[in-house]
Amino acid sequence: MNTHGSYIKKVKPYTRLKRRILILAMISIAFFLWIFAGSERVSAQDTDAEQKQKCYKSIEISYGDTLWNIAEKYMNNDYDSVQAYMKELKEINGLSGDKIYEGKYLMVPYYN
Repeated sequence: MNTHGSYIKKVKPYTRLKRRILILAMISIAFFLWIFAGSERVSAQDTDAEQKQKCYKSIEISYGDTLWNIAEKYMNNDYDSVQAYMKELKEINGLSGDKIYEGKYLMVPYYN
């Protein structure tokens, strides 16, 4: 009986050790998967940022052009609205109002 009792005592610490190692391994795997998934998200964002580069070009204002129709022509989905694009046009070109003049030039942003 002594032999059988000591065998059971030895099995318990070994079983606890196996469980601890298994739990530690699962936590480690989960941690590395979390880190890997996070780095993939950052890489995807970096790729989008690298693909879209903001550029500027100078355009000549023609008869009948308005800031609104120029904004509609050159804006893209990176802007929330035509008004947002017009605001940037005004800032870039030092305009205080919406009035523009034929024969003058405007710098317009676009994405490459």
